[in-house]
Amino acid sequence: DAFLLFRSLCRISMRSLAEDSAATAMTSSSSSAAATSAGPPQGSDDPFAFQSKLVSLDLLLSILNGGGPTFRDRFVTLIKQYLCVSLLQNCTSNYTQIVELSLRVFVVLIAQFKAHLKSEMEVFITHIFLGLLESDNSSLEHKLLVLEVLKQICLDGSILGEIFLNYDCDWNSMDLFKRIVDAISKIAKGGKKSFESTQPTSSNAAKQASKVQDTALVVKGIVDLIVQI
Repeated sequence: DAFLLFRSLCRISMRSLAEDSAATAMTSSSSSAAATSAGPPQGSDDPFAFQSKLVSLDLLLSILNGGGPTFRDRFVTLIKQYLCVSLLQNCTSNYTQIVELSLRVFVVLIAQFKAHLKSEMEVFITHIFLGLLESDNSSLEHKLLVLEVLKQICLDGSILGEIFLNYDCDWNSMDLFKRIVDAISKIAKGGKKSFESTQPTSSNAAKQASKVQDTALVVKGIVDLIVQI
């Protein structure tokens, strides 16, 4: 049935890739270089692992987008136990396609399940979103993906407002809204020089750094506008 199918897709999406597992033992410089990999892993023991992970994430995204109110009410526990675990793993993958698709799934979760995922959202934003933005080892490409997701979130003023009310106004939670604004502001004000010591030196890297900063400026502008309103 639908429950078993959804759980199976989550489990498939959680299967680790050899290169992602090996990356945890690499040095900082090696990790930074690997993080820009977009294609399927070469020489893997399971040549279908990469594609099966992408397909499962894509199918999960379609299910979330197409599921109605009944699905949302009945699958909350399943999402917490399986899908959130999968996304936490895949959002830190070395492969850009996997990171991008995982972030797209997370955006849908925020839009449709945020009332049920308060603690999960806090973990995602602090450890994944802010972790990628603030880390010296995450690639510019992955930073840009996170900023694009934050832009989508910020364009919906209600979501941003709920983040402020549910976290910053809760004595038992961290100031999540403030941390998001501080991280974006740091990138927006830092300029390209802030990436020079941690990212490869090349014309392409310079363009990516510029794009990251430009996107951060856009997101900061949206946040500033909402705060004024």
